[in-house]
Amino acid sequence: MPLRMGANGLNLTQANHIVFMEPITEMSVFAQAVGRIDRIGQRRAITVHNFVVKGSIEEEIYGIVNRGYEQSKWTLNTLREVFGIQPRNLTETDDILLAEL
Repeated sequence: MPLRMGANGLNLTQANHIVFMEPITEMSVFAQAVGRIDRIGQRRAITVHNFVVKGSIEEEIYGIVNRGYEQSKWTLNTLREVFGIQPRNLTETDDILLAEL
């Protein structure tokens, strides 16, 4: 599924696998596309497949985007610790995004 298509109003709770064939350039768009199958009513574990050609520019882009996501997550967790804020546990999307794709 093209990432931009997955970010636009789809509700795919019958699916539990999602396959991306293009590079991830924005983690927010990726998270929203994954969220189309990680919905209320989803009863099965979700599997995300992301094809990246080893040694390609896509692999480099994926690394840059993933490092940015990791930095954002670290910053948010640090702020939660400093201010004593408990994170909401609404979905397991973070676990999906952090899984090695």
